[in-house]
Amino acid sequence: MAYSVFGAFSLGMTYACAPSSDTRTPQSPGSSLVVWTLSETPLENVGLDPMRPGHELSTVVDVAIGRTGTVLVGDAASQELRRFSPGGELRVRAGRRGDGPGDLAFLGGVAECDDGAFVALQPRRVTAFEPVGRILRVTFAPDERAVPPQDASGVNARCDQVTWLSRGSLPIDSLGMLSQQWTLTWTDLADTVEVRRFTGLQRFRTEVNGMPAMAAIPWQPEPSWAVFDSSIVWASGAVDTLHVWHRRLGWRALPVPLEARAIVPKDREAYATHRAARIAENPPEGRSLLPLKALPSVPTHAPTIAGLLADGSTRVWVRPYPDSSNGFKADRAPAASHGERWIVVDLNTGPVATVRIPPGLRLLAIGADRVAGVRETAEGAEYVVVHTLERR
Repeated sequence: MAYSVFGAFSLGMTYACAPSSDTRTPQSPGSSLVVWTLSETPLENVGLDPMRPGHELSTVVDVAIGRTGTVLVGDAASQELRRFSPGGELRVRAGRRGDGPGDLAFLGGVAECDDGAFVALQPRRVTAFEPVGRILRVTFAPDERAVPPQDASGVNARCDQVTWLSRGSLPIDSLGMLSQQWTLTWTDLADTVEVRRFTGLQRFRTEVNGMPAMAAIPWQPEPSWAVFDSSIVWASGAVDTLHVWHRRLGWRALPVPLEARAIVPKDREAYATHRAARIAENPPEGRSLLPLKALPSVPTHAPTIAGLLADGSTRVWVRPYPDSSNGFKADRAPAASHGERWIVVDLNTGPVATVRIPPGLRLLAIGADRVAGVRETAEGAEYVVVHTLERR
């Protein structure tokens, strides 16, 4: 894979994430990019028929789209993987709640392999299944004496290489900025271990008495990443830049046409109410990662990036942070009545397109010519929706 270098970042460097103090109204992100579209009518719905065993879904944590159009669903409630045909028929069930061979616990993600096998990503282990659902192998995280405890974050197309990520402590400097330590590890079937340690991206900044400080916990999205065969794309949620780590080339920066939104008075009022309720429910003297009384009142800017998804080739889809009056609440499902706009970024060339996602769809998977996500029924049940994707 060839890469054009936008900027070099050495291992262990802390990325600056202080947003601009400019409070002008930003232009629509990616307004000059090509527009890709999704079909108005879903290609298929999975999980809408509770009368058919296996079609009932409860807590969908991840979805993967196979090369032949199959849909693999990971359900956290049952700790089970279910593979559906392109027409929505249940074909394979694998896994169950437990700690034995083939059992799953704390299911975090799913992936389809090129040969038809599929895997379940979990903390400290990856379970692979044959195309018919029989257990194939279990890959465990590296020795915890050598590296910190690892969570499985992705696999390559052949599912024989696992990417593990672990976070360290939460050091805060004298100005209140968070610079978290992370460990990135690759293992393969020969138990080869390659480790990279780096300082995590600083979260976006706020101010306390005119001094920069770490933003309040409810307003901080978790760092996001997308895993490729030889790369990992990272976003802190703080800045309009993706950070790409390639095994041969190291770090480089990849700009995204986004601009941090200044927090308006309505945001501050909503957050003040939210913060007061948090403190009332969790007194400062109680056990807490950070004492609530020490949290700054309101950040100056909202985050820019809320999530990343890889599309299986050389592109990553970027979800801008919701532009709402309650910006500190990162709702699980999109709330915008017009649907969310995602930005498509090619790792070789930069931003290439924007895509409008239908309202209420929580996007989870991108295939060659279709995307899949999760919706909720009026009763709160979840089901998977597949739309065709037209690239122009």
